[in-house]
Amino acid sequence: MDGGAAQPDSASQYDEQVDAGEEEMRGAISSSSCVSRYIAGSATIKSLEDPAPPEDHNCANSPVSVMLEFTADDPSQLPKATPYFDAITVSGGANPPKSCLAENSIALGATFPAVLRIIESGGCSPYAVTVELASLGACTEQCW
Repeated sequence: MDGGAAQPDSASQYDEQVDAGEEEMRGAISSSSCVSRYIAGSATIKSLEDPAPPEDHNCANSPVSVMLEFTADDPSQLPKATPYFDAITVSGGANPPKSCLAENSIALGATFPAVLRIIESGGCSPYAVTVELASLGACTEQCW
């Protein structure tokens, strides 16, 4: 879920960017060597693994693996009708600490506003989901 430089931080930022440049946002955006498209929607927590597997990249303090599924506000904008799953991570891709989950109301079945970044070309990951959680950044401090 950690994003690249051109990725909106939240669904509301996505909306602001669409308002500021609707034609540009609805088409492809070039960032570094990747061409991306952003799709507004929501993310639902599909699984929690507590504790996270020890072989994963984990925070030092009680890490939990959190998987989510993205649902587009307008499914016709998706390039294919397959599910889009991603993980909630902090501090460079680490599984977040358990204390962070309660602070952000992250629980099985919870749904949050989100933005899906589809990479249309270039050497980046095929997609990434950004969940709109204002205090998720503060979880990095709890990580170590």
